[in-house]
Amino acid sequence: MRLTIAKSELQDALKAVSSTVGKGGMTALQCVLIDARETMSLETTDMQSSTFVEFPALVEEQGKALVGFNQLQKYVGMLGNAAVSIEAEGDGCTVTCGKTVFAMKALDPADFPGFSEIGDGSECTMRAEDFAEAVGAVKSAVSKDETKVFSGIRFVGSGGKASLAATDSYRAHKREFACGEGEVECVVPIAMAQAVASAGLAGDATLATDGKRVTFDMGIYRITSRCLEGRFPPVERVLQAGNVVGKASFDQAEMRGALKRSEAAASDDARSVKVSFGGSAVDFEVTGDKVAFTDEIGAECEGAAEVRLNPRLMLDAVQSMPDGEGAPVFEAQGANAPMLVKRDGYTAAVMPVRG
Repeated sequence: MRLTIAKSELQDALKAVSSTVGKGGMTALQCVLIDARETMSLETTDMQSSTFVEFPALVEEQGKALVGFNQLQKYVGMLGNAAVSIEAEGDGCTVTCGKTVFAMKALDPADFPGFSEIGDGSECTMRAEDFAEAVGAVKSAVSKDETKVFSGIRFVGSGGKASLAATDSYRAHKREFACGEGEVECVVPIAMAQAVASAGLAGDATLATDGKRVTFDMGIYRITSRCLEGRFPPVERVLQAGNVVGKASFDQAEMRGALKRSEAAASDDARSVKVSFGGSAVDFEVTGDKVAFTDEIGAECEGAAEVRLNPRLMLDAVQSMPDGEGAPVFEAQGANAPMLVKRDGYTAAVMPVRG
């Protein structure tokens, strides 16, 4: 196998497959499979997920090579900003840039375990950038408990509308966006969702599942993972407003600043911030044995409300809000009901703090 590729494109390709490199176990799982045909493709797997990416390259001799991922990534990072040649034969592989040559061991490509393709199932098309933006809007609400189904993000696509939702039982975030035809519902592992979001992808993509595995495919980029099993919590129950007693529309930057200050005060001696609004202002109050804090920002209010909330969770809800038309809005449903944060297809619900 012999190919030449620009250093920057090789680095981008390695970054794209880095999230599914195995951290231990079989040596082959800690490797990247290089496949040189008309173009160059890279593939990695940790047996829970796999990533495939294809980049243009000058292929002088077709073939495959299986080499240590971390070693290859380290060597490429040390090279000059010029074309990089990769040549493999037998159990050896060389990486050359100008007069710099790194030689490394190569494994038999047949040792690469691969990852089974998904079977017949359902699929839905969308824009990759819309999916990535939605991941950014909901990821802070994903549970850190990896033993539960809500350690992932629920995807639902139906009738030209798609949504991503996440919850850790203390809050829930949901982001809606347009999609193509198809009926799909599955829970995507957070690692897979974040890999797609951080890849900087743009263009048409397909999300498909057979109930056991889920794949996000753009042709030149494909990541596949096992679906999270179990029943995802019915987040719509807390995301849909019931008896709204007060609304407040506000400036996002001003609200972010007030919540950051509230969090700083609450972290010293309190668990919560009292958020109240009415008239033309939203007020914040934190009280404890060691701290007394008040703040206020301007707002347009309908009705009045007072709710004790975790300032960190409220800050996450406001910071995760995507750009859009119109001012963001708080909707209060009483002191013992979730506070809703809304804006253009985005809804977050934050549970109140008792006492």
